[in-house]
Amino acid sequence: MRPLFKQIMLAALFAGSVLGAALSRAASTDLADKPLANSTTAVLLPNIMLDLDNSGSMLWNYMPDYVRMKSGNSFEKYCRNTDGRMSAVCNDGDPPFAASAFNKIYYNPAVRYDWPVNHDGSRRADATKAARTAYQSPWAGIPSDGYGKQRVEWTYGQTDLGYPCGPSTACPKLKVTDTINLATIGSEKANFPDRVWCDGNGNNCVNALNGSTYAYPNGWNYVAKVVTGAPYYYNVIVKWCDSNGNNCQATRDNTHTTVDFSGWERVDIVSTRNSYPKAASRTDCSAANSCNFDEEISNFASWYAWYRTRSQMAKSAIGLAFKDVRGTPKQVTEDKTDANYFHARMGLMTIDNSTIAVPISAFEGKHKESFYSELYKLNPDTSTPLRAALNEVGRLYKFGKNEAFPDGPDPIQAACQRNFAILATDGYWNGNAALHTDDGRSVLMTDQDGDIGKAPRPSYAPYKAGSRGVAADQITLADVAFYYYNNDLRPNMENIVPSAGGAANVGDVANHQHMTTFTLGLGVDGTLPYRSDYKTAKAGEYYKIMQGPQNWPAPTENTPETIDDLWHAAVSGRGTYFSAKDPAALQDSLHQAMSSIGQSDGSGAAAATSNLQPTEGDNSIYIANYRTGAWDGELSAYAMDTTTGEVMGDPKWQAAAKLRTKITADGDSRTIWTSDANNNLVPFNTGSMANDQKAYFNETVQKSLSQYKTWTADQVKAANADTLVKFLRGQDPQVMVDKESKRLYRERDKVLGDFVHSQPVFVRDPPFGFKDPGYAEFVAKHADRAGIVYAAANDGMLHAFDADSGEERWAYIPPMVLPDLWQLANNDYADRHRYYLDGALTVSDVKIGTEWRTMLIGAMGKGGRGFYALDITDPATPKVLWTYSADDNPNLGYSFGPAHITKVNEKWVAVLTSGYNNVAEGGKYDGDGKGHVFVLDLSDPKMKANVRDIATSAGSKTNPSGLARLNIAAFKFNDDNTAVAAYGGDLLGNMWRFDLKAGTVTQLINVGENRPIMAAPDLTEGPDKSVIVYFGTGRFLGTSDLVVPKESASVTPQIVVGLKDDLENTKNLSLNAFVKQRMTSSDVTRNIVDAQKVNWSSDPGWYIELPSAGERVAVDLQLFEGTLLVPTVVPSASDCQPGGYSWLYQFNGSGGAINDKAPLGTRMTSPIVGMTVSKLPSGKPVIVIVTADGKRPKTVGLTKPKPGDGGNGGEVQTRRLQWRELGK
Repeated sequence: MRPLFKQIMLAALFAGSVLGAALSRAASTDLADKPLANSTTAVLLPNIMLDLDNSGSMLWNYMPDYVRMKSGNSFEKYCRNTDGRMSAVCNDGDPPFAASAFNKIYYNPAVRYDWPVNHDGSRRADATKAARTAYQSPWAGIPSDGYGKQRVEWTYGQTDLGYPCGPSTACPKLKVTDTINLATIGSEKANFPDRVWCDGNGNNCVNALNGSTYAYPNGWNYVAKVVTGAPYYYNVIVKWCDSNGNNCQATRDNTHTTVDFSGWERVDIVSTRNSYPKAASRTDCSAANSCNFDEEISNFASWYAWYRTRSQMAKSAIGLAFKDVRGTPKQVTEDKTDANYFHARMGLMTIDNSTIAVPISAFEGKHKESFYSELYKLNPDTSTPLRAALNEVGRLYKFGKNEAFPDGPDPIQAACQRNFAILATDGYWNGNAALHTDDGRSVLMTDQDGDIGKAPRPSYAPYKAGSRGVAADQITLADVAFYYYNNDLRPNMENIVPSAGGAANVGDVANHQHMTTFTLGLGVDGTLPYRSDYKTAKAGEYYKIMQGPQNWPAPTENTPETIDDLWHAAVSGRGTYFSAKDPAALQDSLHQAMSSIGQSDGSGAAAATSNLQPTEGDNSIYIANYRTGAWDGELSAYAMDTTTGEVMGDPKWQAAAKLRTKITADGDSRTIWTSDANNNLVPFNTGSMANDQKAYFNETVQKSLSQYKTWTADQVKAANADTLVKFLRGQDPQVMVDKESKRLYRERDKVLGDFVHSQPVFVRDPPFGFKDPGYAEFVAKHADRAGIVYAAANDGMLHAFDADSGEERWAYIPPMVLPDLWQLANNDYADRHRYYLDGALTVSDVKIGTEWRTMLIGAMGKGGRGFYALDITDPATPKVLWTYSADDNPNLGYSFGPAHITKVNEKWVAVLTSGYNNVAEGGKYDGDGKGHVFVLDLSDPKMKANVRDIATSAGSKTNPSGLARLNIAAFKFNDDNTAVAAYGGDLLGNMWRFDLKAGTVTQLINVGENRPIMAAPDLTEGPDKSVIVYFGTGRFLGTSDLVVPKESASVTPQIVVGLKDDLENTKNLSLNAFVKQRMTSSDVTRNIVDAQKVNWSSDPGWYIELPSAGERVAVDLQLFEGTLLVPTVVPSASDCQPGGYSWLYQFNGSGGAINDKAPLGTRMTSPIVGMTVSKLPSGKPVIVIVTADGKRPKTVGLTKPKPGDGGNGGEVQTRRLQWRELGK
């Protein structure tokens, strides 16, 4: 027999570790924007060692290498004077050096060259004034190297190679016909692949122009424009000509000083010209469309001093990228903004393991100052022993010491700590391959990835040591990375390192102590064409390696294949490979690495089941989760074992992968709607939305994106409302403008947003037993309705997934979230996560007018102050019914509580609460802060105008009450769902009864403001038609709630209460009159001590104090067949328990005691975020518990009390007073 409804599930109210705007208002409730369950009161930060290249090539003032290399991979002659400045015969700045389109390190007028910063964020020496005064006496005031540590090499005698081929080194196979300025590729093999742009036909790459165009007047210059078109791979010949452009030769000398390139436009920055083109990123220029001479020359001076060489660029970009990284987190009372920052322990090494050495420590104070000081002291002058360098970082994590730090300190502080290496280099590796893996340096590392069983694809490399014509003991960089990921570095420690998510063969999922490796190539190319989306792309060389048709190239030192190995090392080390060819790309790559380091899996709400009494064929369970840092989500369908209740095997389907198939290279097949002012569904695209809605995505809005200042003029032109809307729909072309350009919007692995607090809801045929006229016919009509899983995500969408296949049927974006959706495109979203649709979903059948319908009402949670309602009677054709927000009623705060659908005065109504922080915000919504219950008549066309408002006496504008979660008492719920009363508690410690019919409110008890009531109560029928109200106290909403109080007699313990309400005279009760039960405080098991009988004819109820310091009730209680299930959370001071841990208690609802002295509580190592109770075919009830760590749900048995045990003086029912609507 089918149950009365599909599920009884609890939605957790865990919030996040980043402070919201609420804290800026006096006494408002601290509501966080990231899950608290991934936070800890203890300070355990990830270890990050930056291993930086200090080889001689870091001195070079060009990037990539091909800018100055011959096709035979040989160098040209240098010329420089002793002080490192330009000599008279070296005209640095000639094409191609002076074209940022080719020489990525050269001055680019579209880039704002920010001054590097000190450890405290202050700017280093300002070159602007020097630039303005020194121009008259050839730049005497501008340092060759602002860091004062290196001399600059200039090129002399550039040959006619120009810019060789790509994407592989198979250039000699190309056949090129004779056309102007094109030449057939000779027998030499070009070892530095890159691409050159020609016209669409590939016939004219460069059109010759008289060289006199390129005469050199006094002044510095840059090449601002390169003719572009479809990419073709030809050898473009660079020839040096005399001043007439007639007499040309292969190399430059004193009489051949001009170049015959027509695709180049020379721009001189001279005082006689006072207008230069302005890119959007040039925020230093005051005019709307141009920069003046002072602004342009100042920007050039900043580039000249701080970005002109690879080493300068690396120092400046690293300093800027890490300026906002912090060490030990601060308490909210110390710094309200601190939680917005990435926190880590960082160290610095150079690849020779000795020149620079800053140990790993919290990135703050003197340590951060030392890191910056040593970084800026770096003076390149060595080879490129990358393998030995990475091995030394691994040895530091394995033994707590290495060559650079022979005496430590040991960076690993706890078993659950994550450890990272970031290896940044501009060149091909070389050096000794005899690497030791033991403490005594006698055991050599061997091949690690030649066995596909040990190292599955894409780590697998079928070449063996010695197979490349090198010494038999030579190993690769990928071998090193895989060794320190795959092997347990600390066997004596518990294997509890948290997973960062992903598949077992590619994700950072190892739970043993290991090193995760990120690699960063500075302006270098291997033989494999790189694409930044390689992890998710369904094409390209990495995809072929993953699938098997292709293998990693075999590397030999000092060849391009070692750059392929650099990529391979990041894959085998379970990090990410980045290729950065300019300062902005380098800084962006480091930011992305920090975001990846901050990722971890988690769950935030209960599971949904297809049947509360599962049977074979109808035993699905749906679990939603999230991944921090990436801030994406997953909805997975599993099967429940009908014998044990365990969640079985691998997922039947996962929604994120299904959703990806709906997105193509140039579009998508998704159905996504929003709605207009008249509640009509509108396709979510710029061609359908009204102008006021499109304005939320336009160019003006996009100027607020963190990456906007780095955009080129072409990117600014490309970024419009249409591109942003397409990005939000999931389309990939809007991530990359083209293969070589910086991405417009943030990188993402999945399109599906994170599910944190909004649990999924399963809806199929009508499940209720209402006796109202017409309902039986409604049930029969929709008996075969398709099963749909509804899930609200923080991508701003309510998703409807087919319950059998996992295909997304449609998605809906409530108009209240449209104004803030642009933030999802922010490159810094990892640190700026916010909620959109994060509240509970409620589904019920209702009668509106003469028609029965199935209605879904969604709360926004921390995503906003409002609710939205849809008619989902036919899941294929949903209809928007209404929205209700603070724009309609300023006393509506953040809607953390679910809507309730019930009947009052024979009318179907929705019952909503005022929620948290219903006070003024951002100059709007002048709410009064009191607790309100709003009753909306669902049949009233003027519903919003006729809302019944029942307000409590508690709360004010400076101290809002925080009334968020209710429960409804309905004695005959399954007959007609008529409400007797509503019950809810507030954060001021009040438990209220609301008479929805009369519109009055009564305070039942105040347990004290230091015992806030956050979770919804549960209800059952007591003696003489009374109501027994069960509730718990405690709060877990913001970072201030993570503080663990010390055990002390002065600390007020939180409580669990069972209260009798006679519906007439019960009010202003005192807790002193209640029967007190006592619980043991063991960390293993807990029991009631000397259980006391409760006389329901004379006692107002019972209560129990929770024994652990800081223990509180933050998830809704649930009564099932007489057993009161109470999940609690204990914020932890333990390093390895983010968010704390939980207990699940099973009390006797009649009196708080449990029968037969059975264990009362089950301890969970991660906070409980939700639970679902199911009854198996055998009749055995089980509890499926979802915890915040994202692991598979745990199933535990339910202990049922004996009839009458625990209380007397009247019967307390073992059933709930109201079977709740779906989803709550």
